[in-house]
Parts: sequence; structure tokens; C-alpha cells
Amino acid sequence: MKTVSSALAAHLGERLTTLATCWRVARRDGAVFGFTDHDRDLVFESVTYRAQTGYQRSAVASRADLSVDDTEVLGILDAAEIDAPSLRAGIWDGAEVRIFLVNWADLSQGALRLRRGRLGEAIARDDGTFRAELRGLAQALNVTVGELYTPECRADLGDARCRVPIRPPLRADSTAYALGQFVRVETDTSATGTYREQERIYECTVAGTSAASPPTFNTTIGNTTTDGSVTWTARLAWTLPATVASAPDLQTIVIQNTGEAPTKPDGWFEAGVAIFETGLNAGVARDVLGWVQATRTLTLFLPLPFPATAGDVLRIQPGCDKRLATCRDRFGNRLNFRGEPWVPGDKGVVETGVA
Repeated sequence: MKTVSSALAAHLGERLTTLATCWRVARRDGAVFGFTDHDRDLVFESVTYRAQTGYQRSAVASRADLSVDDTEVLGILDAAEIDAPSLRAGIWDGAEVRIFLVNWADLSQGALRLRRGRLGEAIARDDGTFRAELRGLAQALNVTVGELYTPECRADLGDARCRVPIRPPLRADSTAYALGQFVRVETDTSATGTYREQERIYECTVAGTSAASPPTFNTTIGNTTTDGSVTWTARLAWTLPATVASAPDLQTIVIQNTGEAPTKPDGWFEAGVAIFETGLNAGVARDVLGWVQATRTLTLFLPLPFPATAGDVLRIQPGCDKRLATCRDRFGNRLNFRGEPWVPGDKGVVETGVA
């Protein structure tokens, strides 16, 4: 049941109304934005709802059968509020949205809440507009609870169950570290981006507490560094830095022949992620569709918002196809494999039953 103040209820019953729709967006990074279809800005509950970013929404309908209520929001891209690069980079995905009606002539009457949910797919169009899908609260009921037996691994590369140190945290002063933990260390402060870490991560091989200031780390793979009562052993990083040599188009990048990344075999980065650290695309992440070692060519699944230029720095994470052979041979992580590769499929079960 929706509640509304008596004053606003009376206004809704009048033949002539002065209503405006507002939507409040709280992104996952904590930033809050307000928009309205009124012709001037409105300030409601300490949030300014801006009129300069025009939008329209589809009809809002609620159902009693627990099916997901979806609403579409169409709007005009505005550089000060919502721009194409931020939409394409996924910054707005999953943002909490609240849509409500107010009497713009008397905001003290309160609001009639229409919809609350989260942004699903947000698309920036070439004509300068965007389309965003608002998923209702019932969307959470569609989440699968529990797991199924599958031949492929159910963990994601680098998560708490996989445990491959794809991108460990930076080392901290005066901190207790346990055996087997990994950290990153900026061992070259004159370099740019991930090159500051010199393609290395460090494994705690003797547990203890780090020193109040970082020591000089030995970057030779296999060598150790004493840090307070902790001993670190240098390992090759999984996430590797790379520099753009050229970019024939928005989905194709040729990287320079320097460092460890160009030596990786074909397919190493497929299904991985390329994250730009400098240039116009700084902060943009794209899934990797293909990697050809001979030509040092990286193909992205989706185009970049801006052309990459020579000298741009990015870091590239390897891909995982979730098969046992890949987990064992590429990552040496067989003990943490979260699949059942020898479980028969439907065809195998039927044939076994017939036999």
C-alpha cells in the first residue's frame, strides 16, 4: 500500500493538478543525483532535482504476483550529469533509483512514491540520448540461491573461493600478514600506472607484522625481502601492464613489445579484462575477446568510448574459461577448482540408465 499526505491526496483529487515526477539516483560510489520532468529545478528533501537533463519514463505498473516490475527511463545525455563515457564504463549500473510524484507548486505536501529499484542495463545511444532499465525490488527474488553441479568452475577468477591473486591489495605499514597472503608494492615511483609495480606481486612466506615504513624490495622472482617480521617472496604478477603502440579502431589495440604481456601465448587474455589507467579512456574496463601474440593484438568485446592513442597505459588481466585443465595448467590452482568435471551430462545419464 502506498501512503500519501492528506494534502497531496486532496490535490490529486482536484480537476487541475500541478504535478511533477522526480527520480533520485544513488550510484554505488555514493554520488547522489536528482532529475525531474518539470521545466525548472526542484529542491526536495535536501536534494536538487535538475530539469536541464530531460527525460521521460514508461508507464509504472505494479503486480501482485511477485513478478518483476520493470520501467524504462529515456533521457537526453548531459555532460554535467549523465554522459556517454560514464554510461559505457558501467558507472551507473546497479544504481538505486526512487521515482515519485510531487506537487511542484507546494513541495511541503510531500511525495507519492511510485517505484524503487535499481538500474539494470543503461545504454548510451548515438543520437545523444540514453535508455536505462529500472528493475523493481522483486528482481532480487530471481537470484539463484544454492548451486548446481557443473563441469565448469563456479568461482570467478580472483574471488575469495578461487584465491588466485589477480590483483592483491597494496602493502600497508605496521600490518599483520598471514602465510600465503599477497600484496602489491610500488617499487618504481618514477614509472607510470602499473609499471610502478614492475610486474611483481609478493607472497608472504613467513608470517608477521610489516615494518613502519617499506623496505627496499628485491624484485627478482623467487628472491625474498625482510619487512619487519614478515618475509616476502617476489612472484610474477597475474595482472600485467602494457602500453598502446597503436589502435586501428575502437575495439583493436596493438601493444608495445615491452614487458611480460607481449610474451603470453595466443588466447592468454581471452575472457580477461583490459583496464585503462591513462589517456582519454582512463578508468574504462573492457572484456577481452581475443589475443594474438605474434602481432601483439588485443581485441575488445565492446568498443572504447574514445580512441586509444600511442602511449596510453593499461593493465590486462588473464582470462579463465572455468575448465579444470585451465585451472590446473595455467593457474596451478587445482585445489580450489569449484566444478565437477566428471559429472555426466543429460545424455550420459540417459545412456547409463538404458545400459
